[in-house]
Amino acid sequence: MKRFGLLLLGCLAVSSSAVLAKPKPGPQIGGIHSGIYSSVSESEQTGDRGGVEFRLYAEAARPYVDAVLCESECNGGERYYVRPTADGFRFTWKNPRRPSDDPVTFRVWKVKRTVWIQGENNSWMKEKLSLLKEPFGLLGVYDWALAPGCRITPDGEKTCGD
Repeated sequence: MKRFGLLLLGCLAVSSSAVLAKPKPGPQIGGIHSGIYSSVSESEQTGDRGGVEFRLYAEAARPYVDAVLCESECNGGERYYVRPTADGFRFTWKNPRRPSDDPVTFRVWKVKRTVWIQGENNSWMKEKLSLLKEPFGLLGVYDWALAPGCRITPDGEKTCGD
């Protein structure tokens, strides 16, 4: 009877550790998983927003980000294909509202559990990114993503409706 009790206790320990085990992470590029990453903050005095925010689609056939650059207001919301690197990826952002502006190439990388972003040639300061559950800077820039019935196909196309 004592052996049966120890056997039962051992089985419970194994099954409880299986329940507590973390799920396997999803698609990633250079250790950075699909999701919304942001450094955007809002001034309480003026309501101006500043920072960078993007949603990474690492699972797409050709991985990309939907990204905004916020300097007073948020601009962008366009798709930018990423170029993988050993520790993350790069993407080149172009302001769709002012096409004459020079593009900014961003380097995104991960060190331990922290994701960082910086414009190449110091065109944008180095910033720590937070993983968000909901968009903040991206809100209003691409409302289609929040509309009922809208989704992104496995090929990375935006579709709404049927």
